[in-house]
Amino acid sequence: ATNNPKIRFAKSIPDYVARWLANEFLSEDDRRAIGLENGEGNGHGGAPAGKAAANPAATVRFETKPLDAFATPSGGTSEDAPSCHICGGIMVRSGTCYACTVCGATSGCS
Repeated sequence: ATNNPKIRFAKSIPDYVARWLANEFLSEDDRRAIGLENGEGNGHGGAPAGKAAANPAATVRFETKPLDAFATPSGGTSEDAPSCHICGGIMVRSGTCYACTVCGATSGCS
């Protein structure tokens, strides 16, 4: 909350400065266009009380899959992996051997 009646709330000092500049130098239509006013001049940017918003927020749905307890990591593991003898990168398990994801070298297996 601020002591300025035109700027009732600011999230940070730069937010306050931007709102102050907008109030000083932009027209009411310009402030409404960038979301600083909702048409009633209260500066909250939302729909007036008792009225629905013009564009309600979209519902986001995430699709999840159950975990397989016996699945192996797709990229291998580097817990005990040696460094690559060519480039020095960390190698990942590839079957019974190790492969470098940087240069493609293997630890001797094919």
